[in-house]
Amino acid sequence: MGSCDASFKKIICMRIMTKFAENGFDRFRKDEIDWPFNADFHCWVGINTGLYPHVLEINPNIGIHSPKIHKLYARLEGCKYDRGIATYPVILGGIKDIANEMAFAFTPDQSADFVCSEINRLVQLYVQFGLPYALSIASYDALLPLLKTRIPRLGGYPEHYACCLYLMGRKEEAYDFCVASLKKDEPSFEIFGKNFLEMMRENSN
Repeated sequence: MGSCDASFKKIICMRIMTKFAENGFDRFRKDEIDWPFNADFHCWVGINTGLYPHVLEINPNIGIHSPKIHKLYARLEGCKYDRGIATYPVILGGIKDIANEMAFAFTPDQSADFVCSEINRLVQLYVQFGLPYALSIASYDALLPLLKTRIPRLGGYPEHYACCLYLMGRKEEAYDFCVASLKKDEPSFEIFGKNFLEMMRENSN
């Protein structure tokens, strides 16, 4: 395939996306795929890459994307909804049944058959283990405690947690959580938090 460069990375990543699509995943963008379970939850797939002079490393991630959580978040944050963002992600290799799987590394001198077999191995891990894991947390009840553990990380988790509470009908808890979070003076939460409280006040009138 030539050099281990951006073009090589693009070829490998496009082949991975094609193989996902062949196995039933929804290729909603050229370089992004997921698996919608229902209107509330999609299996989120994240293919992180590390491009080095002699090797392309693939670091697969799995998780949940909740369209309703992210649409509510986007409206209150004042940003565009993005289907490609995870609500809750984990490293695919962290799933117990596949913890000992070999890492994915591609080089230009590998045979076409080897590359195809490795791409197929990657996708089959998602099919056999990733999808069942994602389905196991595809509910607000399952997702809420997972989001709660990541609140200290910030990065959208406090906002996702508040939205999850709201969509579960636990609106007073969501309100109290936002009030408490705003008192911490985290700049990243300010816009969302103030707009969330304003939405709650408007809905109560």
